[in-house]
Amino acid sequence: MNKFFILANNEKDPELEKTKAIAQFLELRGKKCNYLAIERICEDEGYNRKVAKKIDDDTDLVLVLGGDGTLIQVAGILSNKDIPLLGINMGNLGFLAEVEKENIFEALDKLLNDEYEIEERMMLAGEVTLSGMKMNHNHALNDIIISRNGAIKVASFNIYVNQKLLYSVDADGIVISTPTGSTAYNLSAGGPIVAPYAECIIITPICAHSINLRPIILSKDDEVKVELCMNERNSNSSVAVSFDGGAACPLNNGDSVDVKRSYSKTRIVKLSKANFFDVLSRKMAEK
Repeated sequence: MNKFFILANNEKDPELEKTKAIAQFLELRGKKCNYLAIERICEDEGYNRKVAKKIDDDTDLVLVLGGDGTLIQVAGILSNKDIPLLGINMGNLGFLAEVEKENIFEALDKLLNDEYEIEERMMLAGEVTLSGMKMNHNHALNDIIISRNGAIKVASFNIYVNQKLLYSVDADGIVISTPTGSTAYNLSAGGPIVAPYAECIIITPICAHSINLRPIILSKDDEVKVELCMNERNSNSSVAVSFDGGAACPLNNGDSVDVKRSYSKTRIVKLSKANFFDVLSRKMAEK
């Protein structure tokens, strides 16, 4: 690896002290390295496109300073570029950003000595239809969430799999997640934990008004549609869809979200021998 780019969460490294130190470390070893501070949450989709344009397609590795949330954000920004990511954790223990800030330079030495592996993580592609018009595709490493927005009122949804109605449900929302996202909102909503190297799509209702509905694990090749039903209940509810916790897109009666496996994958560099279950065990031990 010779060409690097650093994307740093501007809240976790506000003065870019760590970022500049990493860039200097790499440059002293004859590598090229540019860097940029990014906003953790940005409502402007154009902003993400501008960030992506700053990173050349022939970049060997993007270092992400922040935490799991920042790495997930960067995965979406770079979904059209086949560039591996290495997460440097500047916050709490996470599942994705495995390098702790105290061990950055030790980790970089291992990286430069080719002591690493690359994991490929499945992503989701979602297309929102508003008033019969299809919008642009968005990608998600973790999840696509359709949920009520604001007032505490349930909404009514039709869930289709491969163009066939699976069920209709009144609920606070629906989580559609990847295995990587299974430990996020999906888990909080009562969904299953799935090993990240598996390839499947998970549907989990949020606070469903039914005792019979349970999360469902689908094949990676299945296609899902979540439709906001045409009824009076939904006319009084505020519902929105978000991709990996990004900007929310409001939905109205009859609007829908089509979800399938993305053609893009997130490539994550692993330096540690600790596997997913080691991290899961540590997370479960937290109080």
